[in-house]
Amino acid sequence: MEEKNFDGMKTLKIFLKSFLIEIIISILGMFILALILSKTNVSDNIMGNTIIGISCFSIILGGLICSRKLEMKGIVSGGIEGIIYMIILYLISSIVSGNFSLGIQGIIMILLRNYISDVLVE
Repeated sequence: MEEKNFDGMKTLKIFLKSFLIEIIISILGMFILALILSKTNVSDNIMGNTIIGISCFSIILGGLICSRKLEMKGIVSGGIEGIIYMIILYLISSIVSGNFSLGIQGIIMILLRNYISDVLVE
């Protein structure tokens, strides 16, 4: 079995590229959702679940890309990608809303998104 050398900068670049892909997909998904909600009679009640779905899809895709490029198990890279994504998302939403509290619903969403993405990436 061939031993691989660890290249920290290469690994960091791969994580950053896959994270950027996650963010772009999320922004596009949210933009499409906003267009659908503003141009149709679709109920606003679908927003919460759709946002979770968009986030899960973004994390899954980012984890898949990262694990393929790093040639390592998807659960590790997908988990790291998911955690980074959720921390950034939490910070952005907290800054925008001015509320840095984290309730039980937020904790459940974080765990659910990471669990779904880890299971599907592996």
